[in-house]
Amino acid sequence: MDTQTDLHEQMKVRLDKVPQLKEAGYHPYLERFERTHRLSEASKLPDGTKDVKVAGRIIALRYFGKLAFGHLYDI
Repeated sequence: MDTQTDLHEQMKVRLDKVPQLKEAGYHPYLERFERTHRLSEASKLPDGTKDVKVAGRIIALRYFGKLAFGHLYDI
């Protein structure tokens, strides 16, 4: 199997779980997300800072083996 096929299979498995989550009382797609910092603020925090929530739009992804790097745009 190639990576593209694996991604499609993974997406199918996740979509199949949505009805089960709804029946259990969980919302799989939250309507609201409470962030604690803007991206510019979070990047200036000292290493090891806990409980940081940011939100943004992914505008670029780069893969290096098992690592992925993304560029986020503040919303």
